[in-house]
Order: sequence, then C-alpha cells, then structure tokens
Amino acid sequence: MTESQPPEELTPKRIQREAIDRDRANPNFAYGPPSIQMWPGQCLAVVLSVLRNGLADGRQSNGTWCGPVAQRHRDRYDPAEVALRRVRHTWITLTDGRVLDPTRWVFDDSAPYVYVGTDPERWYLPQ
Repeated sequence: MTESQPPEELTPKRIQREAIDRDRANPNFAYGPPSIQMWPGQCLAVVLSVLRNGLADGRQSNGTWCGPVAQRHRDRYDPAEVALRRVRHTWITLTDGRVLDPTRWVFDDSAPYVYVGTDPERWYLPQ
C-alpha cells in the first residue's frame, strides 16, 4: 500500500454512497453535503459521516491545515486564514497514526481523492 492509497479502496464515491447518502436517509442525523462537488468547506460533515458509518478506524481530529489552498476553493474559507496558510480543518487520525483526509483534494485542486498517509510536510496541525 502506498502512502496515498486508502485502506480498502476508500474513495470519495464510496464515502458518498456508503456514508453520506446513508446519513441523509436517517432523520436522526444531521447529514453532510449531498454531492462530492459540495465537499469544499465541509470537512467536518464528511469526516463525521465516514466515522459514523464505520468506513475508517480512527478518530476525528480538529485543527489547522497549514498548506496551500487551491485558488478556485479559496472563497470557501476565511481570507485571513488562507493568506496565513492556517485554515481550520478536520480530518481522521487512524489508529496507526496516519492521516485520512477525504477532502484534501480541495486544497491541492486535484480530482476528488481520499488522502491516507503520513504528514512529512507538517501541514496538519492538531488543536
């Protein structure tokens, strides 16, 4: 398994199908954004849906993203935070200590993917 390869082929489409859509059908839960295109700025909702539906073995981590933010998504975040490269963010810390971030693609302006790996750049700063 490479660093960026999710456990058990966890993809944005699988998260959408097996977590967010399931949450939307359950009136007892507040649910995440309805489509992958609406995930920018909704990291908390996506992470909670992943954890609530058992798609990852880890815990919610709140903190700061200290890396770049793609130009086309900057309007979803506080401009001062973007300028300082200190954007509030939520991800999953897996039981083995790796980061699982279903919305990291928003920051690097890639096609949607789920990042699983270490944090050698120290872009994740937990609270």
